[in-house]
This record gives sequence, C-alpha cells and structure tokens, in this order.
Amino acid sequence: MEKPVLNFETIDELQTLFKEKNLQVTEHIYNGIKRAVNRNAHTAELFEITLEGDENAYEINLARENWLPALEQARMYYHDFGEYDKAIDTHLLLEKIRERSEDNQTED
Repeated sequence: MEKPVLNFETIDELQTLFKEKNLQVTEHIYNGIKRAVNRNAHTAELFEITLEGDENAYEINLARENWLPALEQARMYYHDFGEYDKAIDTHLLLEKIRERSEDNQTED
C-alpha cells in the first residue's frame, strides 16, 4: 500500500494541521504504525507531505520507540472525536506492541 499524500497550498496551512487535533492525521498515524507492526518493521511510514509549487515530497516516518506515545495520543483523539471503535482498535494495537516488547525482553 502506498503512503497517503497530504497536499498543502501554503506553509501556514501545513502548520495548522499539526497545531490542532486532526482525524485524518490520526488515522494515518494509526494505519502507518499498524502496517509497520504487521511487517515487524523498525520504522512506520506514515504519510508524505507536498506543498504547492514545491516539487519535493517530504516523508513522515516514526521510529518504533515513538509508537506507544503516538498511539496513546491517537487513542485519546479518537475518543475526543467520538470514534470509540477506532479508540478500541488503537488500544488493542497498543497492547499488541507492548506484548511483543515484553516477549523480546524475556528472550534477551
């Protein structure tokens, strides 16, 4: 699956995206981490950002050590948005990651 692309006309528009709770970004974070967990990857590829008039695309990735805090925030946002099923799915993914982490520690 290709990474989603978020296209913005201005830098101000882009900055607003990260200053406010945003369901679209929350879903991209959740889905990117879920794909990475399923592939047993060390980095989650979340999305790409493009700006009008700029030929570059900026990849937004998240290292494994940041997955738990990102998902905890996503779970809270889903709850705030009234997306309770997605909050539960996020909780289950958090538990899966924690279990894998505990399994890896006991193997060491």
